[in-house]
Amino acid sequence: MKKNLPLHHIDTSIFLAAFSNREKYSFVCKRYLNKVSVNYHAAVSFSVLSELFLKLIKTISEDDKISFFLWFARFVKRKEVKLYPSNFSTYSRIENLRTSNFRLDPLDALHLATALENGATTFVTIDTKLGKQVNGLRIQHPENL
Repeated sequence: MKKNLPLHHIDTSIFLAAFSNREKYSFVCKRYLNKVSVNYHAAVSFSVLSELFLKLIKTISEDDKISFFLWFARFVKRKEVKLYPSNFSTYSRIENLRTSNFRLDPLDALHLATALENGATTFVTIDTKLGKQVNGLRIQHPENL
């Protein structure tokens, strides 16, 4: 693992777009994911994993589920992606985020709080409603990275 690379927290939307060839940002998200471990360290929270798996379980075929889960496991191992849970202090961060940004939905607040709690410098998403920065955490679209 390379030292001194910025830590990016990857949002659910990046994986969903990369896996779907019909998604508008599919190519951009795939290109970003290819840069992980070269230009950035990456982290994924358990809350992102649960959202991702729930959406995939509901929407894709059995064969595609197997393909995705195998791809994702190889991606995490090959790119040395850090997986982390939320902890008690994460939940106090959620309250602070909600008071400073009333537009956040609960799951986005949990993702952002977990990213902040674990030292991410950037939250990578295609979700434009989050703005450019939340409590010092940069929000970046993958086409800008």
